[in-house]
Amino acid sequence: MKKLKVWQIVLLVIFYPVGICVLIYRLWKKKKIKSEMEEAIRVRREAKEREENERRARIKAELSSREEIPFKVVGVTFKNEDGRSRQSILRKLKWGDPPFDGDDIEITIERGEFEGSPAFPIFVNGQQIGNIGKDDIPFFLDRWRDYIGVISADVSGGGTDSEGRSMKYGAIVKCLFRKAEQA
Repeated sequence: MKKLKVWQIVLLVIFYPVGICVLIYRLWKKKKIKSEMEEAIRVRREAKEREENERRARIKAELSSREEIPFKVVGVTFKNEDGRSRQSILRKLKWGDPPFDGDDIEITIERGEFEGSPAFPIFVNGQQIGNIGKDDIPFFLDRWRDYIGVISADVSGGGTDSEGRSMKYGAIVKCLFRKAEQA
C-alpha cells in the first residue's frame, strides 16, 4: 500500500468529515425551512378561509335582515316641472342613452307632498320618472324609517303593439327595506 502524503491525510481527517457534516446540516435545514413554509402557507390558507366564511356569514345575516319589495312607478306619462317628458327619460334609461349610458345611475325616492297628501316621487340622476302609487303610500309611510334605498329599476314598454299603436314606457323599482321588527 502506498503511503499518503500530508495534504491527503489532512483532507481525509479534517475536510471530508467537516464537509459531510455541513452537507447533512444543510439538507436538514432545507427540509426544516420547507416544512415551516408549508405550515405557514397552511395557516394563512386556514385564516383566509375563516375570514371568508365569517364574511359570508355577515353578508347572509345582513341580507336576511333586509327585504326587497318591487313597486310600480305611476305618473310616467306626465311632464316634469321643467317641461321634460318622463317618457323620454324612461326611453333613455331603458336603452342606455346619455345621460344614462354609464354605470353611475342613481335612483332615489324622496318623501314629499302633492296637493296636501303624502307623495313619494322617484328620481333617476335627479330627473323625476314618476311616483310611488297611491295604494303603496300607506306602506311607505309605515316603513319609511326602514327604507334603505332603491336597488334597481326595470323599464318596460316602448315600441308598438300588434295593432301598430305605440306603447308607453313603464317602470318597476325594487326597494330595499330593513325587516320590520316583530312585536
